[in-house]
Amino acid sequence: MRVTLIYPPLIHQQGDPFGGIPAMPTGLAYLAAWLRKTGHEVTLIDAFGEAPRRAMPFKEKYVARGLPFDEIVEHIPADVELVGIGCHSGAQHSATLVIIEKIKQQLDVPVAIGGHHPTVVSKPFLDAGADFVVKGEGEIAAERLCEALAGKIDLEKVPGLILPGGRETESEEIESLDEIPFPAVDLLPLENYWNLGLSHGPVRGRHIFMISSRGCPYSCRFCTTPGICGRRWRARTAANVVDEMEEWLRRYGVRDFHFQDENFAVNKKRVIEICDEIERRELDVSISLPSGIKAETIDEETVRALKRAGCRYICLAPESGSERVLKLMDKPLDFDHTEKLIRLCRKLKIRTGLFFILGFPGETEEDRRETSRLVGRLTRLGADEFSIFIFTPLPGAEAWNDAAELHGYWKDYEELCWSPRWRPDYKILNRRRRRLYLRYALTKAIFHPLSVLRNLINTITGRFETKGEMTVRRMFKTSGGKK
Repeated sequence: MRVTLIYPPLIHQQGDPFGGIPAMPTGLAYLAAWLRKTGHEVTLIDAFGEAPRRAMPFKEKYVARGLPFDEIVEHIPADVELVGIGCHSGAQHSATLVIIEKIKQQLDVPVAIGGHHPTVVSKPFLDAGADFVVKGEGEIAAERLCEALAGKIDLEKVPGLILPGGRETESEEIESLDEIPFPAVDLLPLENYWNLGLSHGPVRGRHIFMISSRGCPYSCRFCTTPGICGRRWRARTAANVVDEMEEWLRRYGVRDFHFQDENFAVNKKRVIEICDEIERRELDVSISLPSGIKAETIDEETVRALKRAGCRYICLAPESGSERVLKLMDKPLDFDHTEKLIRLCRKLKIRTGLFFILGFPGETEEDRRETSRLVGRLTRLGADEFSIFIFTPLPGAEAWNDAAELHGYWKDYEELCWSPRWRPDYKILNRRRRRLYLRYALTKAIFHPLSVLRNLINTITGRFETKGEMTVRRMFKTSGGKK
């Protein structure tokens, strides 16, 4: 069957430095590889990657970066038999609806929607004309859907489908992730990403996103992963992961690998095996872990192994300096262990980023002061940067119900981002966020002035070591070009 997969344009609020992460659609590339393996012909339209510097106003207060919607449809081959659209988050909600509507206006072809967001918010996509929503993992569902559309099996035997009218079938996951072929990155506009020089983690030239595991065993209440994956964690073997790294090194000269797992370091033994395998093969590579890992999943032995394997950037996710708020989040934190990790990473010259969330339901001003004290303490110890977000309820997360009093204020799913300007207390929280950044900047200038100078040099030269250095240049790199 001839299948076209589409990744929508990048959508973010105007003037929001926390939105619009320029990330390769690796998940769709893995799906494309699986469909190829099972005998199907696949094209992939990466709407952002094809035109990353093209910016268009979208729904008045947003910016869409990438191919215009009409051009996306023009890129679909005339003989296509199935179109699949990947919608990772609410930021792509309306863009995905527009793509569905334009396809249905111009082509007579079934359309399937998949990704985290439609897994928990399916009805608007079906109402817009989508024929199927795929829940959760897409490989087996997409393979069987192709068989059903070819008349080989009954549609009811396709796992993980939500159909118009509310009918659903049970999902089915791949037990061994090693069965999935390496992603079909040849279908992505890699040169465009490399020339852009921006990514989720700090880039060094040619880079590739990798996913070495799926799911997360923890139950953080602000996160959608526990509800979608059922707190189940599956991982590829170390040899399989390093085989993929070696393949991209050989084929494209890629040496910079960014792991986008929900929680890369769940299994210490596997992490060390990956590092040992990289060393054994004498691969000259660098590793970044930009998505955030739970501090308690790594220790000194793990960090030293990562350093030997080329790790240069790790994100940890303390989320709050208040034990009371951490209990509300269902995310306990070992403060002493986190501080030891920051000291160790600084000693080994691994750059560290830390995630914090302000405004979680039940948080008080005293809780925020405790977070401020922790930010100051970790900065003195050598933390390189902080990403401070303002809580927004996400469909599918447990905390969605905790924030019932907020649901009357947002209108678009695109507003469910880390700068929720619609919150009645947004100005208060944003002032607190700015104070936290100011405390971090002043503390770093006093205790680590040479690091501040290094950040400035890296920003100017484009030899990034932190996300913050890239953020300063993002507005220049992703703006301009054809409107």
